Amino acid sequence: MNHHLSLPPAQRDPFTEALAPDLTLLWEALSVPSPKADAALRKLLKKHSSEPYADQIGRNGWPRGDDHPFAAAMYALKAYCLSDAKFGVGSAMRLIDAASDMAGSISEGLGEDLMSPRAKLRRQEATRPETNRVTAAIGLMGREGTTAGSLKKLRKIFEGGELGQFRGRNGSA
Repeated sequence: MNHHLSLPPAQRDPFTEALAPDLTLLWEALSVPSPKADAALRKLLKKHSSEPYADQIGRNGWPRGDDHPFAAAMYALKAYCLSDAKFGVGSAMRLIDAASDMAGSISEGLGEDLMSPRAKLRRQEATRPETNRVTAAIGLMGREGTTAGSLKKLRKIFEGGELGQFRGRNGSA
């Protein structure tokens, strides 16, 4: 979502952008659980799951509800509201898919065959930081579990860096 929000306003989809406050509420609910936050997130999940515009074709040529930032946010909401880890995996996969698609767009812009070794390498280089981000998050949760401190670190992992440019503990990509 941070990458989507960093785009020039003309390139952002308001449909997707509208989920940003919901993610803030989700992070807050993870940090300080409360029945009020749970009810608000369940209501948001229900609302977004039945969005009338989700089937409209967006700027990327596919249904707006299948846009990576929107789908990743929805998977995160489902993981929380339904207490089902498979949706958390789906959210992480959409992060990696978004990086791959970004690299594919660059290759297309350069006129490269998307199956060429150069285009494949570009996709690998773009997805590696996102894979590292997800791996760092999994490692953190495995070591520390769910605590206020680990959630703060987790949020920093996912907020830090632009899509395809994760910085680890030592500052390296």
